[in-house]
Amino acid sequence: MRNIEDVRIFFEDFAKVEAETETLKWKLSYNEYNANIDKANSFYLHPHIEFMALEGERDEDEIELFGGKSFFSNPYPRLPRKLFKISEYTHKKYGKFWVCYTSFKNHTDNQSLFLTEMLFVIQFEESFKIAASSSWSNYTKDGYGDENYEWKHGFGDRCLHFNFLHKPIDIKRYDQPEDYKIGIETYHANI
Repeated sequence: MRNIEDVRIFFEDFAKVEAETETLKWKLSYNEYNANIDKANSFYLHPHIEFMALEGERDEDEIELFGGKSFFSNPYPRLPRKLFKISEYTHKKYGKFWVCYTSFKNHTDNQSLFLTEMLFVIQFEESFKIAASSSWSNYTKDGYGDENYEWKHGFGDRCLHFNFLHKPIDIKRYDQPEDYKIGIETYHANI
């Protein structure tokens, strides 16, 4: 029977591949990035919009914007996102599922220690898959950060969302996040 430790291992594998793929996206040619997309998407129930094939080469304007080709010759490695907590639940559609409370993926060489994302992990056939996400955000669909912060649905099945979480079966806490918005509260909450 699958448990939280199995999900932790899955998450760590996912976070490593996600970071590697993000790093490859910053090379001059997209060839290595495109070759890694299937591996990155294999962690998701459905291919993720962030990991779509990119065509051709970078255009000259983008190269100039970043100071020349040397910027893309050795992109700095992205660090894997941070795992703070995993909670186990049951769901009438998915049976047992887990929520990984994490930082957002790292776009820089600094690792975020803010708890800002929830990844909903299900067992699909014989493996785990990320079926949905929610992000702590104040952004609206038009891209403006002019609303109150709340857990917003990112992708996937809408019935896997913060608002539908009930008492967990089990919780395993790892490193504590930095105190940002609701991170500490979420970390210590019995959700």
